[in-house]
Amino acid sequence: MIKRSIAAATAVSAALTAMFFASARPAAAVAGPTIGAARATPTTLASASGGNVTVQVTVSPVRGQTVTSVRVAPSQPGNRNALGAAVSLKKSGSTTWRGTVRIPANASRTRQTSYLSFTATQSNGGVTTRQTGTVLVAGGTGGGGGGGGNGNSPPPPPPI
Repeated sequence: MIKRSIAAATAVSAALTAMFFASARPAAAVAGPTIGAARATPTTLASASGGNVTVQVTVSPVRGQTVTSVRVAPSQPGNRNALGAAVSLKKSGSTTWRGTVRIPANASRTRQTSYLSFTATQSNGGVTTRQTGTVLVAGGTGGGGGGGGNGNSPPPPPPI
């Protein structure tokens, strides 16, 4: 009788331990949608002050899910990691999302690239972020540079 009680207590203890450790494991990551290549129009901004561009991206959900939102954030020209304000895109086809985003000003004298970072969410909570698509932003003309205004000239010599 005592042996059976010890065996039963051991079995209950093992079952409770297994339940505790199973619930303490982190949940598996939820698969997110697939973000395809993006297109920006125009692809080049002639002003260093930045400007608005229209973006379009294809986003495909995991089977059985739906894409619930897509946002895009432009980077600071010349710095792909410094993201600006994100804006929501609107669905314009079965897997196509479109919208307008403001590309920030380029503080550099040389033209720089602004990178577009898209974040898509789907109905199961899966989220995917992908940097795809670029816009070239003209360089500025101000501040201490020299001669020709192309942004690549050295400063003028000091006065004699």
